[in-house]
Amino acid sequence: MRTLAVESAAAASNRASRPQKAEDFQFGLSKDFKVPQGVEFELNEQDPLVGQYRQFALESGLNQAQFTKGLDLVAAMRLGEAQQFAAARTAELGKLGATANDRITSVVQWLTAMAGDKAAGIVKMFQLAPRADTVEAMETIIQKFVTQGSANFSAGGRVPPADNGKIPGYDKMTFEQRRFEQDKRRAAAR
Repeated sequence: MRTLAVESAAAASNRASRPQKAEDFQFGLSKDFKVPQGVEFELNEQDPLVGQYRQFALESGLNQAQFTKGLDLVAAMRLGEAQQFAAARTAELGKLGATANDRITSVVQWLTAMAGDKAAGIVKMFQLAPRADTVEAMETIIQKFVTQGSANFSAGGRVPPADNGKIPGYDKMTFEQRRFEQDKRRAAAR
């Protein structure tokens, strides 16, 4: 009987010390939760999932300490995701070289100039999560647009070479080779 009374009293004490409404759960991380130095991180209390988590905690009979420990786990998960995202972004920027930010800015400016507000979604993507291959593909498109698909202009080959009537390598040819080249030129002139 004594064990039953002890368990009943403990359960009653636990129920009485738990928040009675979902809103009564205090939002915040435990004092033991440490964010790595140099990293800015904060959970958003306005996130709709926080309200759902509060309701879950109430229905599951969690106390404030258990609720806070759950927030610590969510924060650790979000922090890990943020660090993975930052590492992936840095790797993509590294593929673009030292002028990565300038290249991205050029693509963003071109897209904005060409499509205005309709490009807002893709512009945001280039700013938040650029991929090197996508930036390079856009640079190719921009170049083809600017040049209208033509190659770069070169005047080379437009002016015929000056023909001074000399046969190249004439002084090193045999008599037969010289005669052959002379006959070939006469035939071409007719």
